Amino acid sequence: MIKRIKIEGKEVILVGTAHISKESITLVEKTIEEEKPDAIGVELDKDRLYQLLSGKKWQETNIVEIIQTGKTYLFLLNVLLSNLQRQLGKNVGVAPGAEMLAALKIAQTKQIPVQLLDRDVRVTLKRAFHEMRLMEKLKLGTGLVAGFFGGGEKITVEKIEELKKEDLINNLMKEMGKQFPSIKRVLVDERDSFISEMIRHSPGKKIVAVVGAGHLEGIVSHLKEKKKVDLKKISEIPKK
Repeated sequence: MIKRIKIEGKEVILVGTAHISKESITLVEKTIEEEKPDAIGVELDKDRLYQLLSGKKWQETNIVEIIQTGKTYLFLLNVLLSNLQRQLGKNVGVAPGAEMLAALKIAQTKQIPVQLLDRDVRVTLKRAFHEMRLMEKLKLGTGLVAGFFGGGEKITVEKIEELKKEDLINNLMKEMGKQFPSIKRVLVDERDSFISEMIRHSPGKKIVAVVGAGHLEGIVSHLKEKKKVDLKKISEIPKK
């Protein structure tokens, strides 16, 4: 799924992907080859970029070191997600984040500048946990545990591609807002604003930005509105 928008003399090509999709990898590669952008943006921050490039480094990290460096939230999330992603990867045959790696590989080969578009994942997680009500935490915990043990409907290649359709993505975001309003605000709305601002200040006249399909509508809306985003405000970590 591709969205095009022109802002302040810059052409932005948004490539909406599913993070475990062969078609997404092909779309990313094809778009970059055809568009020949001045910069490539990816929906990653420094920590997630490092994790993606280093493979199993998280499992090899000393627990005390994780706590001392303030990465406890990130570690716990990765313990859960690694299990979920491993099961999804087995079902669809694609490693999570493969489309991001494809974009990074082309950028390196063609010497195109890379822009990390996403907010620090630790900030996002801490803001989310701080904002969540008790019932939301319990509901989210139940869902994560169910996924951790492999419960629920089996994910297939066809279902992944179906989820990339704009109407379904929008419906999922709306449903998420109903079930977890604080999570949706922090994980989706704030990040849409952050990513939009990073795209706006990316180098060059043309940028191909690789983002999750669920962020497309929000990013396009923010870019069109031309509202100034206070990055400092949405990057603050709440007091414990």
